[in-house]
Amino acid sequence: SPNAPTVEYGPAGTAICGLPPFHEEGHDKLDIDGTPSQAALNLASSAPWTPLETTLRQVLSAVSMVPADKITRFQTLFHLGLDSISAIKVSMLLRKQSIKLSVSEMLRAATIHHMARVIQDRQPQEDEMVSGNSTVLLDKMQFAALLPRAGIREEHVEEVLPANSGQIYMLSMWQRSQGALFHPAFKYRIEGSLDTETLHGAWKELVRLNPILRTVFIATESSVLPFIQVILKEVDDPFNSTEESKSPQFTAPYTAQPMVRLYAHRDDESYLLTLKIHHALYDAVSLPNLLGQLQRL
Repeated sequence: SPNAPTVEYGPAGTAICGLPPFHEEGHDKLDIDGTPSQAALNLASSAPWTPLETTLRQVLSAVSMVPADKITRFQTLFHLGLDSISAIKVSMLLRKQSIKLSVSEMLRAATIHHMARVIQDRQPQEDEMVSGNSTVLLDKMQFAALLPRAGIREEHVEEVLPANSGQIYMLSMWQRSQGALFHPAFKYRIEGSLDTETLHGAWKELVRLNPILRTVFIATESSVLPFIQVILKEVDDPFNSTEESKSPQFTAPYTAQPMVRLYAHRDDESYLLTLKIHHALYDAVSLPNLLGQLQRL
């Protein structure tokens, strides 16, 4: 809730930013700094990993790049360097293994131990209605009919997901402002020489590795699910070795290609890189992670 205090203490436990409360000490509970109590640590070190916990750890390892044997039951997503954007990728990879866990459930549970509990405790009839099961929700609105309006063919789609609350807010404000808000350009200056062909290849690989850079958004006209995000198998080359051109004509509510593009051009004795990316595709954690990954590539 936007009006909820950052941290609230009460009989039910400690609540942060309006999320469900948790207790700060005792068996199987987290301390306020995200570390488990000693009793929970003792339990975690002695109990064998279940197949579900092992799968969760493997997927988190693949997305976070943290070795699986370094991930414990009680480390949070944020301890692993993950955020709400990367949680989308985790949810998608889990669904490919027939494990349904929505992004909101994942962020609330935070740890492998509690994610496993959410999955195991879910009732069969609830399983069909959880927001992580995008197929059920989206089939009801016949999402396939929306794809042609955005110029997208169904065979080019890798995954369809509901947009999360933060994305919905930014996309709504972007629409109302006719494209003026939440679509910034980040500029970086590189002194000396730059091999633009190498940069181009690295950028294409970054797009291939990160589904969020292959994601487009479509408005649904539904009050329950106002936007869907469509992950494309392939996208048009989002790289220009020329100066950033004028912003394209505002095309909301449909975007046939992801709202992200990298420009690189020579400027006097240096190169100027411009990253134009919609805020629905990144946050304060994921953007530096993407740039670091690009540098390593």
